[in-house]
Amino acid sequence: MNQRAGTPRSISDRSKKRNEGVKKRIGILTGGGDVPPLNAVIAAAVVEADTLGVELIGFVRGWQGVLDNDWVSLSARMVPPSVGGTVLKSSRVNIGKTDEGPDQALRTFADLELSGLIVVGGEDTLSNAFLLGSLPQALISKTIDNDVGTTGAPESDFVPEKIINYFTLGFPTAAEKIVSYVSLAEGLRTTAYSHERIVIVESMGMSAGWLALASGLGDPDLVIIPEFPVDIEAVAVRTLEIYARRKHAVIVVAEGAKWKDGTYLRASEDENKEFGHPRFGGSSGALRDKLKERLSARVDTRNINVEMVS
Repeated sequence: MNQRAGTPRSISDRSKKRNEGVKKRIGILTGGGDVPPLNAVIAAAVVEADTLGVELIGFVRGWQGVLDNDWVSLSARMVPPSVGGTVLKSSRVNIGKTDEGPDQALRTFADLELSGLIVVGGEDTLSNAFLLGSLPQALISKTIDNDVGTTGAPESDFVPEKIINYFTLGFPTAAEKIVSYVSLAEGLRTTAYSHERIVIVESMGMSAGWLALASGLGDPDLVIIPEFPVDIEAVAVRTLEIYARRKHAVIVVAEGAKWKDGTYLRASEDENKEFGHPRFGGSSGALRDKLKERLSARVDTRNINVEMVS
């Protein structure tokens, strides 16, 4: 990897030094989970930067690369846009919880004389950008959950027409996969039918149920999302109705689904140390256990882990 080190300069000093004849340089990084379109985004940035006469450098392993001053000059031949994942690799780093993290990041930017930064990631990766307000940044959301458009403002102040991004980079491919998975295409429905099973599939989605909802295009029997509390008695009654008629059922539940009392179906008490989120995973198992208590022991009820469909 190309790497440069030198005496750090403040961004304001760097700006004074630059003149119109010096080629501008911007950076790009990817963080969090990888999704298929990441390389395509990097490749598009390379092409646009070249068109504008701007040097584009990529930080290796996301924000960790910023802290380590680890970067590489990017060219079109280095980035295969049709290959999934990210050539720049990834990490999940909270620079606000790293010793002198924001200051170290700004020193890296000053040393490299960056004019701006492109940050591609989910909620955690993008949140680091707000600790570095003195550097112009473009934020690109790639989360599979598709949780865009939420501002935290009062509902009366929320104007859907002003949302620019209606879906994130990782959502369409993940939605396509889960639709195929729960449908006849990949056999989950035929397996449930053949063995007369109730199969519960766990989808990603901590607070937004878009991915689970998208599975509806694959024709599951029930879809449970975080936005609506789970009434287990009502779910059990509906499941029994479906099973009595079809002798099998396919249920999709989002990982962030909650019971009527506001608690998650299942989330680890041990929070993510970097960003303070609960550790999700197991909502399908929790729902399976509750349904088994209410269904006949002869009804084969099984769950499928989120990693199999994400």
